[in-house]
Amino acid sequence: MKCLKTTFVFVLLLCQFCARAQNWQTVGGGYMDSTLWVRNLMVDSNILVASGQVLSYQRFLKYDNSTWDTLGGLHGGLSIQTVKYRGSYYAVNYNNPNGFYSGIGILVNNIWQPFAETNNSCIGIFVLDTSIYVMGKFDSISGIAARGIARFDGTNWHAIGNAPLNSGSGSYCATLYQGHLYVGGGFHNSNSFHCLAKWDGTQWYNFGTAFTGFLDGVNCFAEFNGDLYVGGYFTTASGSPGNMIARWDGNTWSQVGGGITGGQLFTMKVYNNELWVGGQFSSAGGVSTPYIAKYDGTDWCNVGDFDNSVSAIEVFNGELYVGGGFWVIDGDSVTKVVKWVGGNNTGQCGHLTTDIIENESLPTVSVFPNPAKSSVTFQVTSPTIPFDITIFNQLGQQVFSKLNNSGSVEVQIHQLTPGMYFYSLFNSVGVFETGKLIVQ
Repeated sequence: MKCLKTTFVFVLLLCQFCARAQNWQTVGGGYMDSTLWVRNLMVDSNILVASGQVLSYQRFLKYDNSTWDTLGGLHGGLSIQTVKYRGSYYAVNYNNPNGFYSGIGILVNNIWQPFAETNNSCIGIFVLDTSIYVMGKFDSISGIAARGIARFDGTNWHAIGNAPLNSGSGSYCATLYQGHLYVGGGFHNSNSFHCLAKWDGTQWYNFGTAFTGFLDGVNCFAEFNGDLYVGGYFTTASGSPGNMIARWDGNTWSQVGGGITGGQLFTMKVYNNELWVGGQFSSAGGVSTPYIAKYDGTDWCNVGDFDNSVSAIEVFNGELYVGGGFWVIDGDSVTKVVKWVGGNNTGQCGHLTTDIIENESLPTVSVFPNPAKSSVTFQVTSPTIPFDITIFNQLGQQVFSKLNNSGSVEVQIHQLTPGMYFYSLFNSVGVFETGKLIVQ
């Protein structure tokens, strides 16, 4: 993706406190391995459920505000997301003990069992009103034709109209806003449906030029101060500055304090009337905010320097919990789930205005070939500058890093599993280019 040849007027406010790791508290202890990952957090009354790959050969844990314990007994693989519906737990990207299972699992008598099968991967599951909504790359579920999204009413599966999600591209998230169903993902088709669509109960609506980049995608939603916030990997929202996050009031798009740079958003949650966001990124609103930040409606704030991605944010018993692939916050060791205990104590806060100033000195970046099979070249010119590079998988885990490249570097990628990856190029000033890499 080409680096935008614009910059912004920068407004930075320094707080009197510096966010340190004592603002975050390790949760429970035990059951967390440094090589593993918490992909999702879900609240069930007085229990916090963590899913992902949270313990060797164990993908689900439950926390009762004092200790962790296992939830079911599956082996291997990864679970992306878990919900509770009508008294039962359901999980997508479910894997049974005998190998990969494409579809949905249900927990019965503390044993995970197959529930619904799809012909391709499931990526998200949400309980909205009285139904379960499942997102993914599938074209059918339990024998019912349903492209990219399906609804379960407690008895039967249903397609949702003629969903405008082209086969194989995928939907990732869903929410209800102003009485309508909003669906986000990586889909693009010839009818101007790009990464975001709205269903009014009768027909689907597109958002025109919103999120039109070929590799763009919407990963998460949150409603904050009456507006719908859309997060993911994109640079514009219908022509307005987006930068990984954009605000929708039901009629128009607007930018969010200058947005996010250096990666993408995975998750968003409102807590204490502030919007907390997590992902794989380096700054928000021009403020250094590695992997996590909060937004008060005007300013972005640093709440601690994490060493790796934040994949899940949840409010449990009135407190904020965060999960992901991190192992260190501000130099102190933590586990893969932590609790915010810092109150209003933050680091730097600030925002970028929308006053645009032309800046032609930003470097030109070329990445080729992309898609690639065995190697890919990163080249920085006009001007040529030394740079560092990191590559992350879709969970935000770093899979490659190379420092002090002199304007051009060829990276061997034959060891990477085929799929989508993200790269960041940076120097002593900061991140100047991010993009997606497709490995074939």
